[in-house]
Amino acid sequence: APAVTVGGQRQAAVCTLDECATVCPTCADTGDGGGSACRTSEDDQTCVDADQDAASTGDWTCVCTAPAQGRMVAATATCALDECVHGQDVECEANGQTCTDPMKTTVATGDWYCECQTPYHGKGAAGAGIATCEYDECAEHAGVCSGQRCVDTDKEADHTWVCQCIGPDEKGADVPMAKATCEATAECVDNTACSDAGQLCHDDAAAPDALNNWVCRCIAPYHGEEALMGPATCAINECDEVCATCLRIDADEADKCAAHGQVCEDADETAASSWVCKCPAHAGGAAAAAGVAACTIDECAVTDAACTSCARGACGAGQACEDADTDAQSLHDWVCTCTNGAPNVGQQGPAATCEFNECATDAAAQETCADAATAQHCVDTDPATAGTWECRCDPPGSGAAQMAAAAGCDEFDECSTACAHCADTGAGDVCAAAGQTCADPSTSVQGDW
Repeated sequence: APAVTVGGQRQAAVCTLDECATVCPTCADTGDGGGSACRTSEDDQTCVDADQDAASTGDWTCVCTAPAQGRMVAATATCALDECVHGQDVECEANGQTCTDPMKTTVATGDWYCECQTPYHGKGAAGAGIATCEYDECAEHAGVCSGQRCVDTDKEADHTWVCQCIGPDEKGADVPMAKATCEATAECVDNTACSDAGQLCHDDAAAPDALNNWVCRCIAPYHGEEALMGPATCAINECDEVCATCLRIDADEADKCAAHGQVCEDADETAASSWVCKCPAHAGGAAAAAGVAACTIDECAVTDAACTSCARGACGAGQACEDADTDAQSLHDWVCTCTNGAPNVGQQGPAATCEFNECATDAAAQETCADAATAQHCVDTDPATAGTWECRCDPPGSGAAQMAAAAGCDEFDECSTACAHCADTGAGDVCAAAGQTCADPSTSVQGDW
């Protein structure tokens, strides 16, 4: 708005600046040929300048386009988008599968995939649709084949598991979904000591005069020294090998611990199902027996360099780091907020500034000074701290009051003050010029000098 004259006095113009629609050094478009920082980003964001006062600069904001979420002051925002929440889960759920989006950002789209639900396993290619699901039925029916080998001949089909004899001292045909009839030789005939332990009976000398020399041997992938005339002590690292009780029950299955950023550990290789998933050193949470642990990571508190998504002191002075979701699978979601109440929030980075002029942002401050009985104006003495604004008398009055209208703005000595109705209108004291003395009988009454 242009300058106007009020009460014989020239008032300053009210200037505005929309930093989103203007080219200037502090604007979204700085004029260096790059265009608007919001319009040229990969996810086409929207520029918003909430405070268009010409004195309020550098506070424009890039806002992510729905359904993406995120905003950043004076810079391109990092936009969060879970493709599984916004449409891609329909195809997966229609086929009884689960949709997973490993990188929930707008700069990493098309990386969602369908994943099979327990007990099936397998996942589809990124953005390519449903997965091919497999299930080793021997994980459920291995007990039927006690002392024998259970094999699932087609993991994509049901009822395809068979029991097989364990050689070399046993023979017999594979039997679908039932225990096989196996024939042994010499002292291993009708000897169940080894088979009851899931081991192989071996008789080194089949001659009738060579007795009490049979041994039990571990069956791969189990390992251990053979034992004479009794079960051997067999061991297996269930984190490294493939077996019915292992981390992976078949060779094509992914490492469940590693897939969640965890580590597999088998503390007792002679015990079944003794493996655990342990949280990484920079995460919290107890180890889970034969399953994935529930790990937590406060990306604001963790300083370990192994946590590449953590803040590690990125928030500046007068700012606080906040991680609303500390689940170990929810990363890159910490923000910097101002501790003095300034509304700026920095997505995965410092807030642009934590100073705010309450005279420009606080309606109460503006109205208190503007609506005072005498001419006053608002001044924020400390923009970094809330509650520091005050009303000050317009000249020639003097005086101020913190967070309230100033009193006595119209009380001043017309002999010692220069004003339109004073003895000195700006050209000098008229009394003194005439060799006289000026007297003002009442400082609260104007025009009585």
